[in-house]
Amino acid sequence: MGLAWALPSLATITAFAVVGLVALLPTRRLFLAGLGPRTLLAYLVLLIGLSLLGLEARAGARFLLPLLVGLYLAPFVIPAGLLARLAGPRPRRPPPKDVTPRPPGLGPGREG
Repeated sequence: MGLAWALPSLATITAFAVVGLVALLPTRRLFLAGLGPRTLLAYLVLLIGLSLLGLEARAGARFLLPLLVGLYLAPFVIPAGLLARLAGPRPRRPPPKDVTPRPPGLGPGREG
């Protein structure tokens, strides 16, 4: 029983799971709007961290709750076009290179 104090309770594990699953919904909306992976990870960590802090620090929860509601609802309220502009232009990929083997006697640009 020496390591029993290090094991988290079922309530703690459930809180982590519920907060994580709920935080995935607005993160998915931001992903569909075109935000980058670093921004999404920062948003997800911030949302989960503040949610868990609000669960633990009940005295500060009255200040954290409006912030959490705003962070959670912002991706759903802000139009997708505005989110895409905030994310910046997406890098354009060059067209795929044609690597089809040519029959002998035909050079590049010459058709038979």
